[in-house]
Amino acid sequence: MRFATLTTRCSTCRGRGILSAFGGDVKLCPRCGGSGQMPIKVKRVPFDYAFPLLGLTGTTNSDQPQPLQLADDAPFEQVGWMMRVSPGQTFGSVVSPPVMRVIDQSNGWQFSNGGISILNFGCSTVALDLLIPFVVPYIWMPSSQAEVIVTDTTANGPLNWTLQLVMKGYKLFAPDGSQLSLYPEQQQAAA
Repeated sequence: MRFATLTTRCSTCRGRGILSAFGGDVKLCPRCGGSGQMPIKVKRVPFDYAFPLLGLTGTTNSDQPQPLQLADDAPFEQVGWMMRVSPGQTFGSVVSPPVMRVIDQSNGWQFSNGGISILNFGCSTVALDLLIPFVVPYIWMPSSQAEVIVTDTTANGPLNWTLQLVMKGYKLFAPDGSQLSLYPEQQQAAA
């Protein structure tokens, strides 16, 4: 699996990954470690993407897809999730809490191989604005389509709760605030 990285060609080795010295000695470029690529310097602007509110009604195993179109002005570096449940509601007493899957529809990347219980997002308590950070940020390319599919598995009577998922992170711009120039292979976050 290959993840999107925002890189540019190494200026020391000119993208070759090696340096040659007089006498025919060849060595890995010490600046890029032989990859030929260097990270792009970026300006990070805090930004959140909020999915539409989702109503949970207690209907067993009903999938509720929620698409979200990301803006076309900059890549988005997602550093975590935040989940909000309607005020005063918790999933602590629910026998089978809802599960969700998140997909980057632009390239088919799925954040998990199955549904993830909403309890894993901190929604079992009244502390509703808990940030769940990523170990490694995920980079969404401009104009990507994100989708969260919530499967309501509560099945213990009619509920009247609302749920909202928020993607926390940064829009990425060039240091001067202009749009980044991306290579075509960088526009595919996973392959």
